[in-house]
Amino acid sequence: MAEAEQRIEDQSDKTEQTGQISQDKTGQTGQTNISTSLAPFNELLNKAWKVYRLKLKSLLGIELISALAAIAIIAILLIGIALFAALAAVVGKSFTVVVIILGIILALLAIGALFYLSFWSQVTLLYNACAEEPIGAIESYKKTRNRIGGFAWIAVFSGLISLCGFFLFVIPGIIFSIWFSFAAIIFLFENERGMNALLKSREYVRGKWWGVMFRLWALAGLFVLLSWLFSAFGAGLKAVNAPQIFMFLSDFIQSVTSFILAPLQTVFLYYVFKDLKNLKKDSALTPSKNTRTAIIVCIVLGALVLIALVAISILGAVALSQLGIDIGSLLQTK
Repeated sequence: MAEAEQRIEDQSDKTEQTGQISQDKTGQTGQTNISTSLAPFNELLNKAWKVYRLKLKSLLGIELISALAAIAIIAILLIGIALFAALAAVVGKSFTVVVIILGIILALLAIGALFYLSFWSQVTLLYNACAEEPIGAIESYKKTRNRIGGFAWIAVFSGLISLCGFFLFVIPGIIFSIWFSFAAIIFLFENERGMNALLKSREYVRGKWWGVMFRLWALAGLFVLLSWLFSAFGAGLKAVNAPQIFMFLSDFIQSVTSFILAPLQTVFLYYVFKDLKNLKKDSALTPSKNTRTAIIVCIVLGALVLIALVAISILGAVALSQLGIDIGSLLQTK
């Protein structure tokens, strides 16, 4: 009886060991089946295309509102300049300086308004493209009204970093532009601001840089190819001396096509980010202090490069004017 019980216990132990081994193997197999790479380009593009078609009306509405507002601002500027010019002719030389100052103030206000509109429309387009629920164009503008300042800081910071990188022999600029591609999305949907959004974007991309670059550049390449086809078609029309109306229609169709397809890039960017986030959901996204310091240095250097470029442009224009060289004629000859 004791021997039978011992045999049963031995068999149960073997069964448990076998079960553990099979569970271990199953667990290992399950782990190996987990994807550690980004989804293929065509899969991401297919997802983005479906969402883009569903949101096309609201996305185009956002673009159209921005375009009409920009046209209105420019029209007000031109009308104001014309009125100031007429006023200067009426009041004479004694008030010419005052009129010029007023014209400069109006121009600066218009430029500021265009920048504000640009940031607002960009953040609104991004918000609408990435929002899970369908939302209209007007409602999207209302929801992003308080996000313009934070988005502007991220755009300025990433622009200065990329400028610094391109100034350092181009390649660092390409690396930086991929690193910080998702900073605005992180700002909108993960409530990270400024530097934290930039650093978190880099942490998402880290280890997947080549995959992200390939997918973003592949879509950009499709847009470049489409533009090239339109340009080749226009060149063909010129070669056969086609009527001017056909060339105008070709340019118009190209502009409309670019206008309609532009939001697709934003939707695609979101799905690349979403895929990255799924891959790194269990990973720590905490940048080192050295990384933070390096990014701050790049921002400062980018600002210095921008100031230097503006100063060189102004000094160059002054030097050319003193030599009696018309800048407009130089541009026309090119």
